[in-house]
Amino acid sequence: MPAKTTRTIICTAPLNKGVCLISNLLPTTPFNHVFLNTSTVKKTAPVILAILLWASANLMAQNPAAKTDSLRGKPLNQLSFLGLCILGKDTIPCVQLEEIIVSDKKRSPEEEAAYRKLKRNVIKVYPYAQRAIALINELDAINASLTRRRDERKYRNYLEEQLRKQFSEEVKDLSISQGKVLIKLIERGTNKPFYDIVKEQKNWVTAFFYHNVGKSYGYDLKEGYKPENYSDLESIVSFLEQNGVQYFGYRSYPESNALKNFEMPKVNDVINSKKKGKKER
Repeated sequence: MPAKTTRTIICTAPLNKGVCLISNLLPTTPFNHVFLNTSTVKKTAPVILAILLWASANLMAQNPAAKTDSLRGKPLNQLSFLGLCILGKDTIPCVQLEEIIVSDKKRSPEEEAAYRKLKRNVIKVYPYAQRAIALINELDAINASLTRRRDERKYRNYLEEQLRKQFSEEVKDLSISQGKVLIKLIERGTNKPFYDIVKEQKNWVTAFFYHNVGKSYGYDLKEGYKPENYSDLESIVSFLEQNGVQYFGYRSYPESNALKNFEMPKVNDVINSKKKGKKER
């Protein structure tokens, strides 16, 4: 059997008149085809037409001049085009609809504003959280490979100093709400309360101190991450990880030169050069 072909129909007249010109002069429309039932075309025609007008701008940009429409006698680059597909004996509009999130929860305007703010905060701190989680895992592996506690302490202190130099200015620019989101993302990625992370990497005194300081800013470092308590945060992060930041209308994450350029120090270099570093100070 011969392969089925899809033709592109160029409509240069109003939809209700049904006057269409089958054009072999232009390439197919630059979007994927989604077939709609013919019974819904009349109801959705205004919405579909508005969406397709956007696609026609791209189409015309690729075919700027020259050819003339046989019905109206005008140059093609002066007309708006509606892409259609032939499905069986039906000629129907073709359009790729954007994915939408369906929720059973209706938000008030205040709740919607808070949700949008949370989404912006997640996108802002997500790269920092991912790098922090990777550093924690790398540091755990390095500590496991070292046989002397003194070497662990040397490396950890040097790493802390480098992180402070690299990230202190950027972290200072984070708001309190962004800082809380960052902590929750780290807890989510490590499956540990932030209090335990500080206790393991530093000591219980430091963890206790940070926990009490955090309370004054509304943080509970012993709470850990519980998805049921942070349903909006969980849904945002899940969609982000499944679909990418472009899903939320962003081209990319905010750029950070510190994140881009930072590399874990080499263990042997740190341990062997520590005394020399003290003399230089």
